[in-house]
Amino acid sequence: MLSVQFGPGVSRALLTELEAPILIVCGRGAPARFPHLCEGRRCFSEVAPNPSLGLAERAASAARQAATVVGLGGGSALDVARYAARAHGRRTLVQVPTTAGSGSEMTPFASFWQDGRKSSFETPDSYADRAVIDPELTSGLPPELTLATGLDAAVHAVEALWGRHHTPESDAFAREALELSCAHLPDCLEAPTPAHRAALMRAAMLAGMALSRTRSAAAHALSYPLTGHFGVPHGLAVGLFCRGLLPLMAGQPRAELWSPARQLFDRLPVDWRLRSYGVSPADFDRIVHDATASNRLANHPLELDLRALLEGML
Repeated sequence: MLSVQFGPGVSRALLTELEAPILIVCGRGAPARFPHLCEGRRCFSEVAPNPSLGLAERAASAARQAATVVGLGGGSALDVARYAARAHGRRTLVQVPTTAGSGSEMTPFASFWQDGRKSSFETPDSYADRAVIDPELTSGLPPELTLATGLDAAVHAVEALWGRHHTPESDAFAREALELSCAHLPDCLEAPTPAHRAALMRAAMLAGMALSRTRSAAAHALSYPLTGHFGVPHGLAVGLFCRGLLPLMAGQPRAELWSPARQLFDRLPVDWRLRSYGVSPADFDRIVHDATASNRLANHPLELDLRALLEGML
């Protein structure tokens, strides 16, 4: 069962509590940014955004002699750590997010990329053994990363409410996550405080808990080609499509649950036009093809005219 620690400073004594040998899976900048977690420890620090399955396999090879794998970073690092800890035998998996976005510490999913397309890894044993969620680790995140990851968490909440498999429990998690995002993300971009950071970490955690029960929907399916082919960061990509889908969802039952997302999006410093990210009508076929190939599209509660949606967002 997943054990969760949440609060400022909960990561400080983490490594003294874990079974050795330990492998930390992280990005290149993590050892310098988090010396209290990485110094003197073996690190696989090759993770970059949108990791490939080949990179995850290298991490899994590095983890063969480890008793404990620690994922340290944003969603990409946590995804690679999940694969490394589970792909070739079971190792204790501890997930330590350093951004308030993916909620991957609370889900069983891992995403990998090849030739601009996304694939997923999941096993019945894919959940972490422990999540250590320390808002202090997000201190100093630049505004653009705070924005992209905050959008990711907000969209997770909205899509958990949209998903065909939503439950009263997932609704409760998603509603609180969206409320926290609306209350804190715009202000955190302008004048971040520890209270804003902690609220956004909680929003990401709760949205991840909701999404692990419902899975994502159309905004994610459409976002994958925008990330894979146009290089738009994942959180921004899902945010663009979530905002584009909101008018279509306005007349649906339960719409009052996700309607605050529109006010949130309109307060954020984002250019919502697809053309601003290099998309033209000539790209619609590729985006529609890739989105249709994703099983996430089937989780959306409405039948969608994807080309009309893209034209309206251009």
